[in-house]
Amino acid sequence: NGQPPLALNQTLDITIIDINEPPTDIQLIDITNLREDSPSGTIIGKLYCNNPEKKQTVMYTIQEPVHQDGGPVFGVYTNTSGSYIQLVDARNLSANISVPGFVLNVTATDNGKPLLSSDQLIWLNLVLLDPCSQRTLLCGTGARCGRLNMSSAQCSCISG
Repeated sequence: NGQPPLALNQTLDITIIDINEPPTDIQLIDITNLREDSPSGTIIGKLYCNNPEKKQTVMYTIQEPVHQDGGPVFGVYTNTSGSYIQLVDARNLSANISVPGFVLNVTATDNGKPLLSSDQLIWLNLVLLDPCSQRTLLCGTGARCGRLNMSSAQCSCISG
């Protein structure tokens, strides 16, 4: 606006520094029903998360329920197609639970510098079976076969 008009042309180099951001939105996809009679080794579902750093890899870990002897019930299984939650030890899946299912705390950790992670609680529904349905015919007239308790697949004839 001044007299005479002034102008300046200059080339600037701008460096953008990409900072590491943690993975987010951890999900379990392609879910298989976790049945009470599922064998050890059953794949429950595939783990997925959004990682803003597309060139990084993500490692998953879970803090989860353990058996009374301290052994894990679930684990993370990884192969070339992804990471999965796997049933490690199927012993007494329905034992000592008041709600038919499990809450797993899943952590996704990237391999950036520094390592960053995020956590997500994931609910696994446990499909309870009726082990007594086929045995009712063995009970006398006016009786039905019923499960003794949640922690047992044992049945007994119940009158009435």
